[in-house]
Amino acid sequence: MAYRFSEAAAAIGITEAALRNWMTRNKLDLFEERPEGGWRTFSENDVLVLALAAKLVTFGAKVDEAVQAAGIALANVNFSTMAGLPRYYWAAPSRFGGWHVDADEGMTLHQAADGGAAAIRIAPTMVLAGALKLLRAAG
Repeated sequence: MAYRFSEAAAAIGITEAALRNWMTRNKLDLFEERPEGGWRTFSENDVLVLALAAKLVTFGAKVDEAVQAAGIALANVNFSTMAGLPRYYWAAPSRFGGWHVDADEGMTLHQAADGGAAAIRIAPTMVLAGALKLLRAAG
């Protein structure tokens, strides 16, 4: 199912203007193509990646880095059954640039920007369930 721009923004928990800025300033290309002469749409998977990215942005990640890290973290999750979704993700700025998100706290701390960096614990089921609930109410 394809979701409208306004539905995606509401499910992610950001304003339409903020989502528009994310799309134009960061040239995000993970999403459904805009039909010629039509409106941009988002798949459910796209919205779930953006929902996790929005959580990372609240902790200081740049939008493009947050979307990339969320996409990598969620790459092996079956969104229909949520198989492969860990109980927690750990996230921190990476010493290699960008953000590192992993189900392994030790791995995240190893990748952290400095030895004293703390990893942020995120419960993805909470983040994704909220987005799914709003999407399904809209659809």
